[in-house]
Amino acid sequence: GIGGLDALNDWLSDNRYSRTTFGRKFGDVAASERGYENYTSADDAARMLSACINDGSYELMNYDIASEGVRIPAGATVHAHRGMGIQDAY
Repeated sequence: GIGGLDALNDWLSDNRYSRTTFGRKFGDVAASERGYENYTSADDAARMLSACINDGSYELMNYDIASEGVRIPAGATVHAHRGMGIQDAY
């Protein structure tokens, strides 16, 4: 089929994110409790974040984590996305 986690995992593999796999949708607590998890490596995550900076999609990560008491160091810029259902997951 088109789309879904299989297509996402295929895209990741095709784009050299070989240590990243998605077993569930972000924030899907029930799937996590059944043992389906998402994994990545530090290298893959750094390359993904770099790609987000380069194409401007970091602007989509605009959750205000300070609203939940997370302290942001002076002068730092934080781009965050808030998961739904998994406490303290950004």
